[in-house]
Amino acid sequence: MSLSVPHNGIKADNEPVIELFVKAGSDGESIGNCPFSQRLFMILWLKGVVFNVTTVDLKRKPADLQNLAPGTHPPFITFNGEVKTDVNKIEEFLEDVLSPPKFTKLSARHPESNTAGMDIFAKFSAFIKNSKPNANEGLERGLLKTLQKLDEYLRSPLPDEIDHNSIEDVKTSSRKFLDGDNMTLADCNLLPKLHIVKKFPSICKRLNVSHWSDYPSERNNAPLSLYELHSSRQAYPSKTDYPTDPRLRRCHLQNGFQHSTQQTGCSLSQCHPFCH
Repeated sequence: MSLSVPHNGIKADNEPVIELFVKAGSDGESIGNCPFSQRLFMILWLKGVVFNVTTVDLKRKPADLQNLAPGTHPPFITFNGEVKTDVNKIEEFLEDVLSPPKFTKLSARHPESNTAGMDIFAKFSAFIKNSKPNANEGLERGLLKTLQKLDEYLRSPLPDEIDHNSIEDVKTSSRKFLDGDNMTLADCNLLPKLHIVKKFPSICKRLNVSHWSDYPSERNNAPLSLYELHSSRQAYPSKTDYPTDPRLRRCHLQNGFQHSTQQTGCSLSQCHPFCH
């Protein structure tokens, strides 16, 4: 699906003014590896709305951040000047106000899609933070079980993929994403977290997730691998399209001083969960 890009990148008078504040990466300027920041980034991107991104270097404790949202850490947004916090509430708010026909609906049709893979990040965190060798085996089994459960969900056909009037028995899903052939809020929530797990190839190897290819392709037809492939193709068109996309202006907030730049210095791999 091609992304909806506003004409000439110019925001219409009746469009909202949206700014997304995210945690900066290790260099203090690029978009960091925060799954919650990436979740909101993906939602706004897929909505097709014009928005600004401001990276916040928390190590420098910028004064402007405290003035704008006292006691709040990124990610958060300002919507027509009003500060919105709490990622779940922001997601609900954006889905409500950025609605069809002008903006893309991202809510999942099947409730099960919203909970698919929801335990993966917690299981992974418990596994990598474990300091008791005798607990490793049990934690590995728990993490592997959640990955296999996600794989099974992606493999199983959704209700609308089954034609009850057909004599053919549909056993394997042909969909690209959690809830169908289009990305939804469920994917925006899961993909950044799944990406963090995948950044530890040695752990994936120990867990024997053999189908989780470092280079997913059509030939590797395991559901989880294909899920990565389709996600990397759809969320952001290409490495050349993204830096010049007229929807984005990136800002950097540090020491109470905000400056803006064109989005030419932001690596796609820092923004999209599966582009490397």
